[in-house]
Amino acid sequence: MNKRMDDLSETVFNKVDIRHSQDSDNAEMSQKRVEEKVDELMIAVNKQAKTNDHLVHDCVEQAVRLKLDEDQDEMNEIKKRKTNVIIHGFKEPDESNADERKKQDETELVALLHEIGCDDVSVESYTRLCRKDDNSGAKPRPVKLVVASKNQKDKYYVG
Repeated sequence: MNKRMDDLSETVFNKVDIRHSQDSDNAEMSQKRVEEKVDELMIAVNKQAKTNDHLVHDCVEQAVRLKLDEDQDEMNEIKKRKTNVIIHGFKEPDESNADERKKQDETELVALLHEIGCDDVSVESYTRLCRKDDNSGAKPRPVKLVVASKNQKDKYYVG
């Protein structure tokens, strides 16, 4: 009976050891699968983070580039306007024909520049600003002169 009891005991212990070993192997396998899944998730998260960082970087870079372009356009506009002179209160020509009005404006501008001592100023272009108002009591439209250089503008500029 003791022998039988020892045999049964040994069999139970063997089965418990085998079961424990299997459970241990299963636990290790489960642990390994969990670790692999965690690694896969970490890789996916890192890829997503890199993509987001790249998108943010691109967005910021585009915004900076746009702002630099706007600043450059503004600087070009300022540079272009550095040689402009606006004359207010300059008498409107009486002529009805546009070409004749332009010639009268030109004659009057030459006379004005001579009168204020600006004979050496080189006028590249001139134009009346705004639309012509047919109302006889209307204020004269301003005249925009474009001179050859900023020095010429500054030399005689009083305003």
